[in-house]
Amino acid sequence: MSEALSFGTYQWNVVGRIDSLDKNIVLGLFQYRGPDGQNEIDIEMAKFEDQSTESGNFSVYPSKSGIDYSSNTFAISLSGNYTTHRYKWNSDSVIFQTLAGHRDDDINEIKRWECIPSSTSNDYSDHIPQLSMPVYINLWLRSGQPPSDGNEVEIIIKSFRYSPER
Repeated sequence: MSEALSFGTYQWNVVGRIDSLDKNIVLGLFQYRGPDGQNEIDIEMAKFEDQSTESGNFSVYPSKSGIDYSSNTFAISLSGNYTTHRYKWNSDSVIFQTLAGHRDDDINEIKRWECIPSSTSNDYSDHIPQLSMPVYINLWLRSGQPPSDGNEVEIIIKSFRYSPER
C-alpha cells in the first residue's frame, strides 16, 4: 500500500504455518518510513538461523536516531493454519497481538505486548513513530538463501484492515 497511514489499528489475517517457517524464511507485516533504524513498526515471523529460537517478534523503531528500538520475541505453536496479527498504534504506545484463528476479538491470544516507553521526560514522541507510514507485507529469503529444508513455503494474507484512531 503506497498510501501513508497514521495512528489506528492494523490487522492481518494470515493463512499458513508461521510456527514452522524455515530458518531462512521471514514474514514481515509492518509500516516503515526510513531511514533504517527509525520510524518502523514490525510484526515478524522468523527464526533467523536458529531453529530453536522463538519465531514471533514485535518491534518498534524510534522516531529519532540515537534511541534504541524496543522489541519482544515469543514462541508460536499452532494447531491450525490461521492466525490474526494486529497492533494498535497511538502517539504514546503500540499494543501488539497475535492470535490463533481469524479473530476480531481477543480470544485465543498467543501473545500480547504493550510497547510503552519509559521516559523520564514523558516525551514518548521520540520513542514511538509519529509520521504517517505506508504498510508493507513481505515474505523473503534471509541472505537470499533458499529454505534449508528444501520445502516450498506458501503464506496467504487473507485480509488486511486499517481502522483509524477515533
